[in-house]
Amino acid sequence: MEKVKRSCILVLFLLFVGTNLYASSLHLKLLEPFLGIKYRQYGTTNTDERYTIFTDLNSSFKKAGLGNNGFVFTAYKQLLGKTFGLEKVLGKKQLILDNNFSLDLAKSIASNHKYNVFEPFNAHDLSRWNFVFKQIKAKNIYLAIFSRGIKDEKIYFHLGIIIKDDNKNIWLYHANRKNGVSRIWLDFDRKMSSFRKEFGKNDVEILIFELDI
Repeated sequence: MEKVKRSCILVLFLLFVGTNLYASSLHLKLLEPFLGIKYRQYGTTNTDERYTIFTDLNSSFKKAGLGNNGFVFTAYKQLLGKTFGLEKVLGKKQLILDNNFSLDLAKSIASNHKYNVFEPFNAHDLSRWNFVFKQIKAKNIYLAIFSRGIKDEKIYFHLGIIIKDDNKNIWLYHANRKNGVSRIWLDFDRKMSSFRKEFGKNDVEILIFELDI
């Protein structure tokens, strides 16, 4: 976590000298230390930024490890330049690790900010992505909640963060079993080839929350 702590110092400095002009560069800089962290099922961090798991928040791991929800929670704290436990986000809600947890976590995070909603759409609908890309602002962050229908139930199975850089490239940061914490270039001109390879099935929907942090 040393690289992450050093980045926290950077965010406080940039917040002091002026924010919006460098927002997108700052976001990417703050997320960079997470890239390459190994995947750990239910992996997250707690109040003192130690690595733990959602199923036992009193546990502690020496080696870094994050799941997709835990990465988003930890990255969110990093982007704010603050340290706090899960209760700060969940409030009075109970921690329930069910098929709605990714959605519940995203809603809880978004509720702390002014936010807009991009209604659910097929994750392979390029025309809808084109609309979304035109709305994305470099100074904001975007929570991407992935779902699919299984029988008569909608399963929210994945969570990530979308960031736009200074060169107008758009990136999805997330964690999965295969690559740990990584990022995908949402390369619209190449028909989202990297994204479509990662999320190959046509039954995937995506819901996006735009946060002004």
